[in-house]
Amino acid sequence: METVRSVAQLQQAQQKPAQFRLHLIDIGTGLAILVEGSDFKLLFDAGSADDKKTNSKLGSKSRLVAYLNAALGRLNQPHCRSLGDVDVKSSANAPMLDFVFLSHPHEDHLSQLLPVLQCFAVKTLWEPGIMHKTAGYQQFRQFMQDDKTIQYHTAVKQPCPRGLRASSHCSSIFQIGEEIKLGQQASAKVLHVGNQPNHHPNLYSVVLKLQLGTTSVLLTGDAESGARAQWHLAPGATEKFLLANFPDELTADILQVGHHGSITSSRQPFLQAIKPKIALISAGPKKYGSVVLPDQAVVDALTRLGADIYRTDVNDQQGCPVIDKIGANDPGNPGGCDNYLIRIQNTLP
Repeated sequence: METVRSVAQLQQAQQKPAQFRLHLIDIGTGLAILVEGSDFKLLFDAGSADDKKTNSKLGSKSRLVAYLNAALGRLNQPHCRSLGDVDVKSSANAPMLDFVFLSHPHEDHLSQLLPVLQCFAVKTLWEPGIMHKTAGYQQFRQFMQDDKTIQYHTAVKQPCPRGLRASSHCSSIFQIGEEIKLGQQASAKVLHVGNQPNHHPNLYSVVLKLQLGTTSVLLTGDAESGARAQWHLAPGATEKFLLANFPDELTADILQVGHHGSITSSRQPFLQAIKPKIALISAGPKKYGSVVLPDQAVVDALTRLGADIYRTDVNDQQGCPVIDKIGANDPGNPGGCDNYLIRIQNTLP
């Protein structure tokens, strides 16, 4: 695990087959994870509840776009230039993101997705597809209606845009249990996705099990187990579903800790089934209700299991010690400081 301390640290040679990079990106109170193989790029979530600055004619204020520019390259358009990172090389062609997953439509997972869609060539996009009332999700859905290049996958059927009735770019259904080939020695399996519109959006959360060579990764979004007052009870909701339906597939080397480390997730039996060696907590200073996450009880539970814990909120209070922070250097605002890079090295058989 490396702490990312400069843009230059991310601009490295293409990975060799069976070698991967996993990035936990600090975009404030939210979640964004980038996974790179030699032949694919995957982004899981793209949102922040307190760093919502996006693209303008002068350049991008999005910390997520800034990070992706540094890691993948930049489209040579003014609105895609990362303000604060002038040394990122640009190209006439937009860098490719082969897979983009939106776990669910809350803004702390969604709010920076539109700038990503505007500055990167997204091949496929996967999300629950259940309509949500927020303006950000409405704008995203309008973008997907207008776009004629991205292959759109949802858990509920979407109306096909006019003139594309037989097109492969109309929404196609994906389901729990579906396996997705990402690249050489890399795959993803959908362990959960909600399709009931009357549920809370956290219960829609796409849960992915990634296999990157011999290393396994569990991405949970905001998959929940129950109310805060029920922390001491047995797992419920999505965690109960996962334990019942995929008991032999939950073990993972790397865990993205559910719901930013809230006690509404991560019940003890669920964590014991995963047995993570590395736990990634993406959190920030904005309150969820009356609390700032992560909850200490979740951190303590992961510590007892022996997991190495990496958090994006380490320097939110005292200020960023990194000189070459990713994105604009704006003291007092969260994000851009506590980014982490995991290099996954596998040997080809």
